[in-house]
Amino acid sequence: QNISYIRNMHLHDVKGGKDHSIIGSGEIDFPYYISKLHNMDVIYVIEVRPKEAAYKSLLGLKSIMGNNGDGV
Repeated sequence: QNISYIRNMHLHDVKGGKDHSIIGSGEIDFPYYISKLHNMDVIYVIEVRPKEAAYKSLLGLKSIMGNNGDGV
C-alpha cells in the first residue's frame, strides 16, 4: 500500500450525490479512514462551505478522532 506516502487529505462528505457536505453527515466512512491514519503526521484540510458548515465539520472530525482537538 501507499498509505505511508500520504501527507495531507482534503476532507468533505458526500450525501445523496451532493459533494462537499459536512463531515459525518453523508456516506463516507470517516472513522475507518481516520483510524488508518491515526499515528501518521497528516494535515487535514476541511473542504466545505459556508464557514458554519466548516465548523460543524471540524466538530465532527474531532468527535471521530475521539479527542478534544489535539492534533486537529
